[in-house]
Amino acid sequence: PRKFTDPDGNPISVTHHEGHGAGYDWDADGRLDLMVGGESGAIYLFHRDWLSGVKHKVTVRR
Repeated sequence: PRKFTDPDGNPISVTHHEGHGAGYDWDADGRLDLMVGGESGAIYLFHRDWLSGVKHKVTVRR
């Protein structure tokens, strides 16, 4: 298993009590990305590129 980190290398922890993940091609590049949702309503999106070390900046809007 590989730990998820933010672009600065800090570990990302999905600590909600009830979390569920799903593979989805969010950016239409033909490869599955990982979406994780928690019971609090938080949704985390992990682009597959993160596995190769490409840094992404993510903006969340409500």
